[in-house]
Amino acid sequence: MIPSTLQAAIKRALIQGIHANGNKIYYRSQDTVGCYVPVDTGKLKASGSLIYKAESLLIRYSAPHAAIVETGLETAVPLDGTGERQIYIPTHRRKNGATVKGHYRTVQDGKIISFRPKISKFERGPEITRIITEHSAREGQEFLKRAVLKEIVCLSDDMEKAFLTGPNTVKFKKGK
Repeated sequence: MIPSTLQAAIKRALIQGIHANGNKIYYRSQDTVGCYVPVDTGKLKASGSLIYKAESLLIRYSAPHAAIVETGLETAVPLDGTGERQIYIPTHRRKNGATVKGHYRTVQDGKIISFRPKISKFERGPEITRIITEHSAREGQEFLKRAVLKEIVCLSDDMEKAFLTGPNTVKFKKGK
């Protein structure tokens, strides 16, 4: 039978080793130079967090698009239809110079986005409305998976180091 002090030391070393290895995985996944977490606006990288629990560790990316960036989309995904919507198209000029009066248009099953492009440093142009009907298929970047695969090989070393150098190192007595 294993003495309880040794059991406790082993359990502590396992937990400390998991925490140390999880820390390495998290910081590896945050590495943009090594092409791990992709940075466009910085929101995905900023949403990363490392949460220590009593006997585990959680690495989390909470940005709404984190799962899609990590795993990708196998096929194009239609956006949820919200039925019909009436949108107002303001008076505007076409490329051929013709003026189109403001009017309402019925839109089905799509996400409506509107934006006002910059004309100059301080001015914005007229509002432009677009309808997005689907998210296109894309491959996942697997930045977190790649970080795990790179660092998980060090897990046993991290546990051994925690066991041998931890504050609760067990000293063995010569017994009977």
